[in-house]
Amino acid sequence: MSGRGKWLFVFFSFLILQAPIAIGESVVGLGKVISIHDSDIGLETAVSSNDGNFLLTFGVGNSIYKINSTNPENFDEIYFNGSDDLIDADFHPSDKSALIVGENGVVLRFSRSDNNVTDAGGRIFFGQTELMAISWNGDGSWSYIGGQDGWLWRARGTENGGLDVFPIEDRKISDVTGIDCIRERNFCIISTKSDGIGIIDDDHKITWIGGNGYPWKDVVCPKNADNVCIAISDEKNIATIRINIFMVEDSTIEVIQLLELEGLFTDIFYYEGSKSLISLAPFSIIEHDYVEERSYPWLKNSDVSEYNSEISGELVIYSWTVGQGNGWILTSPGNIIEYTPSELREENQFFDEIFAVIIVGLVAAILLTASVYAVPKVKEILHKEREKSQ
Repeated sequence: MSGRGKWLFVFFSFLILQAPIAIGESVVGLGKVISIHDSDIGLETAVSSNDGNFLLTFGVGNSIYKINSTNPENFDEIYFNGSDDLIDADFHPSDKSALIVGENGVVLRFSRSDNNVTDAGGRIFFGQTELMAISWNGDGSWSYIGGQDGWLWRARGTENGGLDVFPIEDRKISDVTGIDCIRERNFCIISTKSDGIGIIDDDHKITWIGGNGYPWKDVVCPKNADNVCIAISDEKNIATIRINIFMVEDSTIEVIQLLELEGLFTDIFYYEGSKSLISLAPFSIIEHDYVEERSYPWLKNSDVSEYNSEISGELVIYSWTVGQGNGWILTSPGNIIEYTPSELREENQFFDEIFAVIIVGLVAAILLTASVYAVPKVKEILHKEREKSQ
């Protein structure tokens, strides 16, 4: 390649390397605030119904709240006779009911038909074990419940309102921190405090695939994700888990760490498509796209502080979208904050498309430049080879 060709190649390569790969500012703005209660009610988490019409949230004490997803100002408090803290829940695929689990082996059943909560008699099977995670498998035949010290069970309701419960073999000894199941299939992912990641297949057999030593905090399986789930750790690790449904032992786990981020990962929620939202403490959120294999700021703490300094110190426990980039964020004290797309997001989407076109054009230019300056050299070499053969 001639000197001119080399300079063109370097110039185009420099432009490609300078193309932005992440958005540095918040892509949503915050709007109105709805408070569920006058005081801090210590919410632990929330779960949306499968049709997305409402969510249940709960935590410390005996209060459960049913919140309208589109208009959160419409919410109801549901009372039950108990005082145990509630930790996790999941709706049955039929969407008619949900199981809620918590400390001291408590298992509650929420009935959608009458908004009633009843005790499912979990203490008979779980004793005083703190139940930390639950998820229903794809066809709703069984739920999987995980607890402290690595305990794992499969459970389902009975006609008399009780439970059928069976322990899962080959469990580990560290706390189960998260369970989520692929809705299209009877495969579920288990995250643990230090024993790695496991997969439960449709025969209720668990296969441990790696990730040992990481303090995994939770796991989510995005909808229509082609057998992919995402786990997060306390140390800002993100794991992409690809399930091989034919040979589970050949499933893979890829782990990255986002050291440049400030704060600690606290939870992960499905957002849309291949995207999930990961919350951090202090109050901030990043967006992770497992297809593009990148993460970038979604809502920065500095912007939350500018919006409301008190809310900026609260813990994010859940977030949900209502479409077209709009949605809500729920915090532990019981505040529901509206978010809407910022002008920056629209600008970045525009520039992402422009840069994509530019990069494709630059690559084509590099290849064309290389070929233009390489062809005469190739001809010269071929000519010399012919002279030698003659």
